[in-house]
Amino acid sequence: MRFSAACSSSLTAALLAIAAWAGELREPASLSLAELMDGMATTAGVIADFSEQKQIALLEKPLSSSGTLYFVPPDRLARFTLKPETSALIIDGDELRFQQGDGEKFDLSENPMARVFIDNFIVLFNGDLPKLQGLYHANFSAEGDDWTLILEPRRSPLRGLVKQIALRGNLQGIREMVLQNLDGDRTSTTLDVIETDYHFTNDQLEDLFVRGARPLSATAR
Repeated sequence: MRFSAACSSSLTAALLAIAAWAGELREPASLSLAELMDGMATTAGVIADFSEQKQIALLEKPLSSSGTLYFVPPDRLARFTLKPETSALIIDGDELRFQQGDGEKFDLSENPMARVFIDNFIVLFNGDLPKLQGLYHANFSAEGDDWTLILEPRRSPLRGLVKQIALRGNLQGIREMVLQNLDGDRTSTTLDVIETDYHFTNDQLEDLFVRGARPLSATAR
């Protein structure tokens, strides 16, 4: 499976949406980028519903999708798209797998472009501010309860694909991520965080990262 622009867009959205979750933030008057980064790796696990709008230059109407994200620190992530079609994107350390519906599973672990995306965004999982600033021009601002983080890639090949990534949130964490590609395509992802410090059982982890299935006990609401 070729690592297409569409696949890179989905992977970018998945990684940033979960990586930018901030746990315990301070009062807005003292909030800084360093404090935001410090809060990113403080949770035991995150479960969040997402809705996404992709505006593609060649299409008149945006493409809408929705589903559920699961994040287990420091480097395990599962994104299940449920509407309008089902798909699963699984990141388990160095492994990256993708499945469309009930079809064939594709192992993208050795794909160079997929590797670049994972290696670039893993700094967000680990709250590594020096590496983040080495990879991106980072512009952070906070006003009242709200904060905004604008990221612009410094280096190729990411710089040749992504123009800008805008993350917006409040003291409870991220609420929106907007990805703008150089080709004019735009992906907007909105999060509704359900659990911010979820402790996954061994069976649930087996479901997510071995079977690639949503754990019932973690999603029944």
